[in-house]
Amino acid sequence: MPALAIQRLSNPTDVRRVAVTQKSPNLSDKLSRLDDDSLLELFENVHTYGGLHSLSLTCNARYSIPETIWPYVRFLFLQCNFPCIKYELDYYFSPPPVEYDVVYAPLTAFLCRLPNLHTIALSNATGVVLWEAINAVVQVPRLRNLRISGFLDSYRVLPPKTEQSLRLPVHSLATVDYPSSGYQKVSPTEIKLFSVLLQQATFQQSLEALSFPRLRELSLIGRRQHSNGQQDIPYISVLANMPRLQKLALTFSQPIGLPRQQIWPPDMAAEFPCPDLEDLSVSYPHPEDDFYAHLPPTLRRLTLRCWPRHYLHLLEHDRTYLTAEYGWYSPVLSSSEMLHILRRCPSHNIQHLEVEFEEDHSGRDLFFYISEAFPQLQYVVIHRYRPVGGVDVTSVATLAQALAPLRYLRILVCNLDFEDAPDPFSTNYNADFPPFINKTLQDAAGVLARSLSPSVEIIGLLLRQDILTPYMYFRPVRDGRSEVRARHDKHVYKTYGMPLGDMNGLRRPESPT
Repeated sequence: MPALAIQRLSNPTDVRRVAVTQKSPNLSDKLSRLDDDSLLELFENVHTYGGLHSLSLTCNARYSIPETIWPYVRFLFLQCNFPCIKYELDYYFSPPPVEYDVVYAPLTAFLCRLPNLHTIALSNATGVVLWEAINAVVQVPRLRNLRISGFLDSYRVLPPKTEQSLRLPVHSLATVDYPSSGYQKVSPTEIKLFSVLLQQATFQQSLEALSFPRLRELSLIGRRQHSNGQQDIPYISVLANMPRLQKLALTFSQPIGLPRQQIWPPDMAAEFPCPDLEDLSVSYPHPEDDFYAHLPPTLRRLTLRCWPRHYLHLLEHDRTYLTAEYGWYSPVLSSSEMLHILRRCPSHNIQHLEVEFEEDHSGRDLFFYISEAFPQLQYVVIHRYRPVGGVDVTSVATLAQALAPLRYLRILVCNLDFEDAPDPFSTNYNADFPPFINKTLQDAAGVLARSLSPSVEIIGLLLRQDILTPYMYFRPVRDGRSEVRARHDKHVYKTYGMPLGDMNGLRRPESPT
């Protein structure tokens, strides 16, 4: 049976999280004697003191979630081994296929008994989520949010008769979350599924022709495709049908032979179609794109980056793999190009800024411009790379001086491409990594801590180590008795919810024969 959590999403009197286990019958009996008001008060008080945790409900009997708590279930996480179905054509031999009514119809019937269930997270223990499992869960009448973790079954195209019988009743859905690594190719099953979820038969043909009048968030990640001689459709044409969009992420890799793409075509006269946009993320932005000059003042978060990260193109074996396997390259922006884009953006209200660039002669100007033009910044992420040829770059001290005026800054995360950084795949870890961490990174964190605003709580510095890219986090220590110093804190990711690291490498270099 799946795990069960009851989560408060809107009403403060709702249950936050609860778990029941069949190993404590006495406690369950006592709780069952309480009325609803008493239970809600109990859960709220326990949560206030940090005593209510999310646990799993593992049931020996089928569908044995106690009926008394059905009205409180709002969020359900399903992680199962979904069985394959026997169709007109047999595609599977092991395990043997089953009939739909044996497994999925009872699952739907049970979920429909949970009157307030509105969010389901769906995951398969094997990593592949079958079409039938999605069909079973979306028939919950009040389902608003669906999250699919894993891959859709990309090896199977359903027979036409079966596909017609699996039209999904998705009228109540508000959000569909299907995270992707961006490396996988789009499968026919994915196209068909999202065509049905969006109730648009031409989804795979023409996204700009669809209308999404209520869409608040759009995140596209993956491969930018060659147009095969056809003119690329401007992204702004797609956004024109999403007037209420608040969050937009266009995270595409860059195929070899293609230039950076502009979102707003040159000389286009139009109003910005998404006046409520608050969060924008773009990979490989075009320096001359008029899109940035038209951004609304509602913008609070701006990310201009490479995808994948440019550091995955620096080592020869990484670069060779991305080129040979995927056909990608990384036209990283120079600091001059990044500065040119930022000067065109509405900057006063932005609180979160992420930039990725290779430094040239204007690196210093870029850092000082950030603090001058973005006074409300609270969270800054900087990926700065050294140019080929060993040209001098902005020092850590100058970077700290440039960002010092940011009086609201709380978090600074940097990848500064230090010259003395060890080879990530060094076989002599003890000789290479501890000195770099304890000397170079510690010293850099100390310089930043002493110069930045007293509002700064966290300083993160990236470290490439094998295929991993962990952040080394430091906390400024200000005791009033001595100079401000930086203390390495291994638990920041827990206490502040910070990421453990950035994008991992794809493979290790081959060992010499």
